[in-house]
Amino acid sequence: MQTSSKTAKLPLIVSRPGTIKLSLRAVQQYVFSKHHVAPGSQANQVSQVAQSLFGLHAARLPTPYVTLHSRLTNYQTQDLRHSLLVRRELIKLRCMRRTLHIVPLNLAPVVHQATRTFRVAGCIRTLRSLQISSTTIEAIRQIVIEILQALPRSAKDIHTLIAEYTDRLTLHRVRTTQNAMDIRAILKLLWEEGTICYINRSERWDAEVRFFGLTTQEYPQLHLDSLSENDAIDQLIYFHIQQYGPVSAKDIAWWSGLGNCSVNTVLAKFLDQRRLVQVTATGIDTPMFMTLSDYEIFTAFQPNQEQWLNLLAYEDPSLKGYFETRCRYVDRRYYDLLFNQIGEARASIVFCGQIIGVWDWDKKTQTIHTRPFEPLSKNQSSWLVAAQTKLEEQLQEDALQGRLF
Repeated sequence: MQTSSKTAKLPLIVSRPGTIKLSLRAVQQYVFSKHHVAPGSQANQVSQVAQSLFGLHAARLPTPYVTLHSRLTNYQTQDLRHSLLVRRELIKLRCMRRTLHIVPLNLAPVVHQATRTFRVAGCIRTLRSLQISSTTIEAIRQIVIEILQALPRSAKDIHTLIAEYTDRLTLHRVRTTQNAMDIRAILKLLWEEGTICYINRSERWDAEVRFFGLTTQEYPQLHLDSLSENDAIDQLIYFHIQQYGPVSAKDIAWWSGLGNCSVNTVLAKFLDQRRLVQVTATGIDTPMFMTLSDYEIFTAFQPNQEQWLNLLAYEDPSLKGYFETRCRYVDRRYYDLLFNQIGEARASIVFCGQIIGVWDWDKKTQTIHTRPFEPLSKNQSSWLVAAQTKLEEQLQEDALQGRLF
C-alpha cells in the first residue's frame, strides 16, 4: 500500500495576527498518526492504542477488535482478551455518552468520575419509575456484595441467589426481589457507580458471556473514586484535546457527553492558563483547540508521504471523536452514507486521512462487502483488496476456530 518513502515538514498557514490556520491535509495525517492508523505509526501493545485513543469504543462486540486490527503490528485477536482478562491492564465500563469503552486502568478513574453523575442519574430515574425504594436498593446492594465475594456471577445467577436471602429481605420489607427487571435495574446502578464491574468470559470476538464481579476484588490496584468530579472533568477534556486535537468545543461535548456549559467553562480556564492554542484549518473556520505541548509536536511532525488505505471499525474512535468538525475526514456530500440516523459512524474505508467509502461484515458468508462513495483509482482498488483480504482472513480464522485461544 506504499508508493513513496519521502518525508516533508507539514506547512502552517498564518492567516492574520493571532490566528493560526493549519493545513487540513496536515491535520488529517497528524491525527491518524497519533491514532496509529497511518503507515509507520502502528503500535506494539493493545494498551498503547487504548491509551492513545482514550479508550476503545466497545458498544458493539466486533468494534474494539477491528479497531486494533488496523493499529497494531502483528495483531492477534486474543491479544485484547489477554489484556482484559489475564493481564487485567484494561477494564470495560460505561463512560463517555453512557457508552461502553475499554480503557487502561490509569484512565479509568478519569472517565468514570467525569461521567458518573449523569450515568447514575439515569439509573436513579429508572429505579424511581419502577417504584423501588432506597431501602430495597441498599438491601440488594449488600446482598450482591456478599454473593460476589466468592467469585464473579452472571446476572441470572445473582438473581437466583438473591432468593436465598428471603428472610433478610422480609426484615427490610423488600417486596421486589423476585422481579427480574428490578434486579437488573439495581445491578445497572451498582455497575455505573463502580461497585461491580463487567467481565466478558466469551472466547469468541463476536459473542458475549456477561459476568459481574466486585471491582475492588477483580481490580485491587484500581481506585475509581481517586479523583473528584471536577478534577476528572478537567483531565477528561484536557486529555481529549491532547489526543484528538485540534477539536472544537462542540466536538468535545459530543465525544464526552458533558454539557456545552461545562466544556466551555473548562476551555476558558485552560486558555487563561495558556495551556491551549486556538487554531482553524483549511475549509474549517470553526475555532479549534490543541494543547500547547501537542501543537509543538505538530509543528515538528514530518509524516511519511506514501499513500495509504485502511479499514476502520464501526464507530471507530478516530471518527467518533468529532462532530462539529467531522468534515475534516469526510466530504459533507457523504455524511448520510457514513453516518446512520442516530449519528453512528459506519465501518469505513480511509484513504490518506479521508473517508472514501464504507464496508460491512456478512456473518453468513464470512466476507466483507465494500461500498466506495466514488469509483476508485487502480491503486486504490488494489490497496482496498489487500486490506479487505487481510481483515477477512483474521475474522474468518477466529470464526472457524470458534475461540480466541
